[in-house]
Amino acid sequence: FFYLNRARNDMALENLEEAQDLFRAARKENTLEAARSLSMLSFAYFTTGKLGQAEEHGAMALRIRRQSLGENSEEVAASYNDLGLIYGQTNPDKALEYYDMALSVYEKLHGKEHRKIAIANNNLGLVYRNQKLYGEAVASFETAEAIWKKIYPEGHPNQAFALVNLGLTYGQMGNNTAAKGYFERALEMYRKSYGERHSDISAVLNQLGILAVEEKQYDGAIQYYQEALGANTPSFAPKDLTENPPIARH
Repeated sequence: FFYLNRARNDMALENLEEAQDLFRAARKENTLEAARSLSMLSFAYFTTGKLGQAEEHGAMALRIRRQSLGENSEEVAASYNDLGLIYGQTNPDKALEYYDMALSVYEKLHGKEHRKIAIANNNLGLVYRNQKLYGEAVASFETAEAIWKKIYPEGHPNQAFALVNLGLTYGQMGNNTAAKGYFERALEMYRKSYGERHSDISAVLNQLGILAVEEKQYDGAIQYYQEALGANTPSFAPKDLTENPPIARH
């Protein structure tokens, strides 16, 4: 788990595979702790592009959790979510099926206004958007945004993330006016949370620059891109549009 969080996937795989060998040797390969290890191993395979192995180990974790806990548990819902993530790369229909099952379990456990419901709706929205099912994507992102707004009335980066996804969806639909409105709301919320410098702020400014280019507003686009550089560079204050941040670190 430590190596996964440090993005040392090679070391994570080595330790998790050894853990599975030890579970088998101790005849504890069907325990919940083994399922947790399988789930992490599935994610490690996913991050290294080994989708077949990710699917296999994710399904094994799900089987153990179902047998031990039944259908309606946090762990089973987490496995559904993991498999939705994996299938999102190869089989969108199956991804939607697993995300829907995760959402159903979370609603039974938490009702309809819990943070995990927001996350599940965001996951569904991403798949819908990739499938160009824009109406369903918008509905999912709006549900997620409304939940975050209720949980955090003063605004929160999670709510801003839902707004960004709405902006991206409307942008793909060709509605640049709506997209810009969502990006601007997200930008304001991110700045309230982070100040002026953060990678999320830079990403939104970059999206606003892209919209400006599409509208042939090139001066505005350059300004957005320059601000994006500043937001993503700790020591660079972009007052002059002809200046760029240094390549070397100081």
